[in-house]
Amino acid sequence: MLNEEEVRKRIKRLKQFYVDIINFLVVTVILTLIWFTFDKTGTFWPKYVILIWGILLVFKAYRMRLLYFIFPRS
Repeated sequence: MLNEEEVRKRIKRLKQFYVDIINFLVVTVILTLIWFTFDKTGTFWPKYVILIWGILLVFKAYRMRLLYFIFPRS
């Protein structure tokens, strides 16, 4: 059973995770718009940022036990 302080810390980390996801989405849209506006014919270079940042978000979600239904812990 979690005490009140542990619950508060978990909620604070969860809020920060949601902020990280919003930042990821905003930056992804901005980089894609920059690519689309100036360099449509070239390689889709934002994919590298999207891929690496997305993987890091998945690792963070796993560490926070938000993916327990996909990767159950013993």
